[in-house]
Amino acid sequence: MGTLLGSLYTGIKGLYAAQMGLAVTGNNIANVNTPGYSRQRAVLADSFSVQIPAGSIGTGVDVQKILAVRDRYVEYRLIEQAPEKSRDETLASGLSNIDAMFNETQHPGIQSALTALFSAYSSLASQPESLAQRNDVLTKGQQLTALFRSRYSNLTEVQLSSDRAVSSTVDQINALSSQIAKLNQKVVEAESGSSGIATANDLRDNRDELVRQLSNLVNISTTETESGAVTIGVAGGRLLVAGSNSYQLTVSSQPPYGYKDVFYGTTDITSDVTGGELAGHLQVRDTYVPAYKNDLDTLAAQITTDVNALHVNGYGMNNLIGYNFFTPWAGPGVTGAATAFSVDPAIAADVNRIATSTAINQPGNNDLATDIADLATALNLSGGTASYSNYYANLTFKVGSNASTAGDNETTEAAILTQLQNQRDSISGVSLDEEAAAMIQFQRGYQASAQFMKVIDDLTAYIISTFGQ
Repeated sequence: MGTLLGSLYTGIKGLYAAQMGLAVTGNNIANVNTPGYSRQRAVLADSFSVQIPAGSIGTGVDVQKILAVRDRYVEYRLIEQAPEKSRDETLASGLSNIDAMFNETQHPGIQSALTALFSAYSSLASQPESLAQRNDVLTKGQQLTALFRSRYSNLTEVQLSSDRAVSSTVDQINALSSQIAKLNQKVVEAESGSSGIATANDLRDNRDELVRQLSNLVNISTTETESGAVTIGVAGGRLLVAGSNSYQLTVSSQPPYGYKDVFYGTTDITSDVTGGELAGHLQVRDTYVPAYKNDLDTLAAQITTDVNALHVNGYGMNNLIGYNFFTPWAGPGVTGAATAFSVDPAIAADVNRIATSTAINQPGNNDLATDIADLATALNLSGGTASYSNYYANLTFKVGSNASTAGDNETTEAAILTQLQNQRDSISGVSLDEEAAAMIQFQRGYQASAQFMKVIDDLTAYIISTFGQ
């Protein structure tokens, strides 16, 4: 096209390429704060050449496609890392709340109440006939048992809260899966041969952002098909999204407590959920809280058994005998001992029934009161290696250690995720400095093409005016 009209066509294509470059740059700048947006660029290439007697000559420039700048490896690593971080974050939050319940640095708790009860019994041993000392023992016993029941109730509330979170998280997973399936269909339709769109960049960005949100909720695996759709597997590779189809997870209450397990169809997949917020809620509910409850039950059961074994055979005032100090629990095992932990109603009704003597008609005998007070230091737990206070101290240490470990893990996982996110941003994120430079580049290109067309226009006008008549 070594003609003026051919050159005019070349100039038009230059204008169009610069215009498209500016449009892409403007779109990048507009989306600088859009979550999940991938920076785009116009891919330019030489237009076809034509043969003239002097050789071949190009016909300008073509905009081949608008390319979204992505690194699929980094995107996949983000999806792999997100469930780890979200799980540990959820765990750290739940366990730190539990740690606060058992933290006695700010307010007295079970440890202090244990000491207070056996100190009160020791004081009663020095004055076994004192009504005031008997009332103090009753009060301290009621305070201790009330704290046990309160802590147990607090732990149950944490379980119930985590159980509710399981249901709501599954609802979020289902909603995101459905949206991703719909976007799959739109991407495939947009990139099909009939549509004329090489890559549906915006649709892909929206879909990728939803996939990242999904990976925060549960451990998933992703692959992309040749058609452009993503296939998502969940909890051991079970299909969650395939093409335009999504498969719903459900929850179902299970005995004995009615907490909800996660189902895929008729299969219970709760144990296969290892990542994301869902795994964090499940671990708090099913692993950590039951262990803490069992420790409280064990301690309450041992105190009840030890004190009652002595008390039931001792004499109170007026030779009253045969009363338990604490209400026995029904079992099985130690289950329920903490929530049933209470001073026996008969003792609460009459403190004269509090046993202090080992012999009849000896109200001043303090042998049994001394034996019960000595239980404070008896090694009756953990295979004969721990006292009540030791055992409870180990429980509080366990709670604090678990919370600390979860927090440390969260910090580590968050650092890895931040590094990956920074790596993605360096590749796919919008840099306003780079876009400003590109804008000047395309502006100059547009101006140069316009000037080139003006020259061609002037020459064409000259020829017409000179040879037109």
